[in-house]
Parts: sequence; structure tokens; C-alpha cells
Amino acid sequence: MAATRPLATRRRGSLLAWAIVPVLALGCQAQDPLAGLPRPKTSPHQAQWFAEQQPSPTSPAQAQAGDLVSSWQGPSGQGIRVVVRLPVEDAKRQVLTVRAARPDEDASPLLQAALDAARQTGAQRIVLEGSRYRLQLNAKLAAHLMIEGLSDLTLDGRGASLILSGMGDGIRIRQSERVRLSNLTIGYDARCSSLAVTRRDGDRVVLVVDARHPVTVSTPLHQVTEYDREQRQWVPGGKRVILPPDSATPATLIAPQTYHSTAFSRLPVGSTFAVFHSWYQGAAIRIEDEPGPKQTQDVTIDHVKIASGPGMGVLAYGLKRGLALVNSQVQADEGLTGNPLSTNYDALHVLISGGDTLVRNNLFADQGDDAINLSAPQSPIVSVDEA
Repeated sequence: MAATRPLATRRRGSLLAWAIVPVLALGCQAQDPLAGLPRPKTSPHQAQWFAEQQPSPTSPAQAQAGDLVSSWQGPSGQGIRVVVRLPVEDAKRQVLTVRAARPDEDASPLLQAALDAARQTGAQRIVLEGSRYRLQLNAKLAAHLMIEGLSDLTLDGRGASLILSGMGDGIRIRQSERVRLSNLTIGYDARCSSLAVTRRDGDRVVLVVDARHPVTVSTPLHQVTEYDREQRQWVPGGKRVILPPDSATPATLIAPQTYHSTAFSRLPVGSTFAVFHSWYQGAAIRIEDEPGPKQTQDVTIDHVKIASGPGMGVLAYGLKRGLALVNSQVQADEGLTGNPLSTNYDALHVLISGGDTLVRNNLFADQGDDAINLSAPQSPIVSVDEA
């Protein structure tokens, strides 16, 4: 992940954020990617193989009634078609409900048991009856909830909030297809971010964190970026210090709410900063899989709000194809989670995917890095050896 300048997201009186309307299709080429490059001429077999390796602008998925489909004409005149399959509904399949959780209860077993039951019974929908569920991190899974080996399932929060406790993935999805998450808010109440101001302390510069964002000696500090708290936006051209886990100049807590690092010497005194207390430590929703017959495909995230997170908002790393992020938000809710930023890093990051990526009608704000990062590199084939 490149250390690029965070995006300005808000201004006083109006919201300046990423309202995403257009449709994005990975793997679709508007123009011939091999224009001007040498073509094989000596063998018809070479030419056929060569042509078959080029990405198709048309989804390989066969859409059914109700699926998410978007078609348009690319700049080169070729037709482009993206399909994300939704769960297949069947009135004969069960609907499971998850009871409301007690305020002090770890609700992870409740939700995980419902997912296990859905796998065993073939249920088509899980509905949450409560308004707030606190989930403890499963250290073995490095996640709070695992969706695995499921198909044609909708997890309907009905407006519920999932409050996550630890620095790890929120919901992780593996070996599943046609899964939809809807009507949910996901947020971490762990200390992911805070606001602070630089002060002079003798001959050194220190960073004093706001009292409303409590930190302790065990709370790390990995990045500070100049931030206009009145306008609630990043300062254009502002100062930034990044301190990875192996930094030679780590920040340490030297007094209550007060950090020092020799790297702070280049920060202006009296300026306000946003502080990251995590280092890519979990995505709110993570799709991670390996190639194979059960590789995850067709995941829909609809009317989901991500209110805070230590890493990415939505991360796809090893998706066969088919991802829709629609009608959703990545936006801070400090009242719910205690964190002033939404996600410390990218709101949406697709690292490895086979295409059919739909990003439509979303709001991305308050994130610490990219709003949308689609990173699916393609290398044109420039020569073929018949042998």
C-alpha cells in the first residue's frame, strides 16, 4: 500500500466526499492493450492461443432474474457487461433469527452458530433481532466472524450494529458464493484513531492526544497526519510522519495522553493531527481465498455502513469474480465507536480479483488513505514460443 496523501473528505456546511455512481469493471479493456506490439505470425496455433488470453469485456456469469447487471458501451465502441449474482431465493428454505444480545455479552458465538446452522440446513437468510451485538476477536481466526462454505445466503442486520473488540478482521469470507450482507453497521470500539496537537516540551516536540480519545502505554502510534479538525478535512500539503512497527524512531507514551518520537521534530508546533494507532490490522469486511473450485465469488455488500476500522473497509484478496458494493457508506461515527476516523487506510481495496466489480451509489468519507483502490495488474503477452 503506497503511502499516498490522504483524501480531503469534508468541508464545513456541506459534505465533500466520494459519492460513487459509475460502474467499474476490472479486466475490461476499452482499447486494444496490445496495440503496436508484435503479433505472432508463424503459426495459426500461436495466433489462436494469443487471442484467447486477452481479457473479455463481457462477464462469464450468466445473469438470472434479479441479479445485478450493468451494461454500457466502452470508448472503443465495444459492449461491456458486468454481472454480480445475488443469492437465489427459495420459499422452501429456512429463515434463521439471531436473538438480541445482552449489553455485556460476547455475541460472536450467537452469530457464528447461526452461520453454522445455515450451512447445515441450507437456510437462505439470517435475520438479526437485536440492535447491537458486541463481538470479541477470535484469535485463532484473526477475525470476529467467519463466513465459510456458504451459498445463496443473506445476512440481514435489519439496522443492527456489530461492534468489534479487537485489531483483526471483522467479517471474513471464504469458499462461498452468492452471499449478501445487508442493513448492517460495522465498527471497532478499540482505539483505532484519535486527534492530537503538537506542543513544545523543553527542547523536544511532543504530541498530546485529546482527552476524549484515551490512550495507554500499550496503545501504539503508527502515523500522524496534519488535520483541520474544524473543517474536518486533511490539510492540503500538510505534514505527516509514518512510524511502521520496525521504525527506528518509535513513538512512546511519556506522560498521560502524551507521545514523543524524535521524528516529531519536523512537525509544526501548535498544529492539529489525526493519529493512527494501527498498522493495517484487519479489514472490516475481508474476502480472502485461493484459486480452486470453491473460490469465493458473487459477494454483495448492500446498505452497509463501516464506521471505523484499523485497516481497510472492504478488502478483496483472492476473489474469483463478482463483487458489488452498493448503497453503502464508509464514514466515521465517533459517537458509536469512539474513533474520529472511518478506516485508517483504504475504504475499498480490491487487490486480486477476476473482475465483475460493481461500485455504485456509495459514500466514502473520513478514511485515512485511498477511497477506492482497484489493483488488479494485467500484463500483455508480447511473444509466444511454439515449444
